[in-house]
Amino acid sequence: GQELIGTWVVANRMEDLSSLFKSEGWTKAFPADVVKLISSKGGIWSVPVNVHRSNVMWYNPAKLRAWGVTVPKTWPEFLTTCTALKAKGVAAPLVVGENWTQQHLWENVMVGTLGADGWNNLWSGKLKFTDPKVVGAFTTFGKVMDCTNKDASGLSWQQASDRIVDGAGAFNIMGDWAAGYFSNTRYLLPNTGFGWTTAPGTEGLFVMLADSFGLPKGAKHRTEAVDWLKLLGSRQGQDTFNPLKGSIAARLDSDIRRYSTYSRSAATDWKKDKIVGSMTHGAVAPESFTSAFGAVIDQFVANKNAQSAAAAAQQLADKAGLGK
Repeated sequence: GQELIGTWVVANRMEDLSSLFKSEGWTKAFPADVVKLISSKGGIWSVPVNVHRSNVMWYNPAKLRAWGVTVPKTWPEFLTTCTALKAKGVAAPLVVGENWTQQHLWENVMVGTLGADGWNNLWSGKLKFTDPKVVGAFTTFGKVMDCTNKDASGLSWQQASDRIVDGAGAFNIMGDWAAGYFSNTRYLLPNTGFGWTTAPGTEGLFVMLADSFGLPKGAKHRTEAVDWLKLLGSRQGQDTFNPLKGSIAARLDSDIRRYSTYSRSAATDWKKDKIVGSMTHGAVAPESFTSAFGAVIDQFVANKNAQSAAAAAQQLADKAGLGK
């Protein structure tokens, strides 16, 4: 996405892969929303080998039953659940880690508040960060952060996930690499040792990020590079790689029988949900924006000033040329 397009494509360093997509039938194999995310100025610039999902909320089913709470479906409902959990002695109902995990949370609050069109309009420049709807979402994000642990800056995402397993917190919003961590490092069974649902307000939406490969201009071994891209984009290539990585195929025709319990559920949603790109993980915003946005989040977490944060984010958007 923009991580490649906003840096290398605009510098005229990449080859357009449109002809390869046509010859390999990839414009039909990949969802149209994904092709749009990897396209710019009439060209298609990379081959996605996998998909991860950003908008997942993880929890410990046994602990939720013990606390007598259900999984909230909206952010207002989440805040009510947070209050109920605090009353039961859960000091930090939502566990977060270092800065990028807080940006990840911000992204999910925004998508869950603005919806798919509002989120997309934010990155096309049609919706300003200073719009009251966006400022309101910043305010909601501040209230959500009030439900989190005070030592967040010192935790990795794995340590934050551990607290859900250990019952120190109720919820954690993290990408679906957490499923691999729960299963392969903590040896937990899906739907028993850990549970999941879409982040509040994002049911029917799939916030995606992907690893993808492009073709630099002047590649010394161009024929081999193109063969490599063909393998990455093939059904066989994707269904060989992704079950091992813990991601799902970007293609719509993958054999989901080869995947884990969690991944099968994600692959099913991938084929039916509305797809939008992740900001935190490079799909919808150029690096010039994302590299500076962490400071905006740090400042907001410190002072909870939604107007100021929105104005600072809009300055970054203007500087990055969003919408131009």
